[in-house]
Amino acid sequence: MPKCHYDVIVIGSGPGGAIVAKELTDKGKKVLILEWGSNTPVKGSLALVQLNR
Repeated sequence: MPKCHYDVIVIGSGPGGAIVAKELTDKGKKVLILEWGSNTPVKGSLALVQLNR
């Protein structure tokens, strides 16, 4: 398995985690979001596709 490097790991993609992750990616950081649960969107969160660059 290849090793991956991330500048920041965000736990949870709710409204707070998603905003932090987006701000960091806008600043050029490589971000990994760890989420537990289903892939059903939560009101107020960003679609992961928006952050996948």
